[in-house]
Amino acid sequence: MALQKKVTITDNLGINVDFDTAYIKVSKVRGGKDELIAYVEVYNQQGGNIVQSNQYVFQPSVDDSSDNFIKQSYNHIKTLDKFSGAIDC
Repeated sequence: MALQKKVTITDNLGINVDFDTAYIKVSKVRGGKDELIAYVEVYNQQGGNIVQSNQYVFQPSVDDSSDNFIKQSYNHIKTLDKFSGAIDC
């Protein structure tokens, strides 16, 4: 699973760079029932180069009907302004 969305990233010189088909992937998840850290990598395109990496912390759901932690990580990052409107791919 991954997400796709137009993403704008500011480079080291302060210049905004647009990636129209950025590929967003949760590379790993760490933690437990009280707190998860989702490690997210943004690629310039599917199969391309990593242009940004971030970590996002949230409290997962652990009831019997909950999605697994990876799916919950994707659902969480789609609630963030930066990734709102991202589509599953």
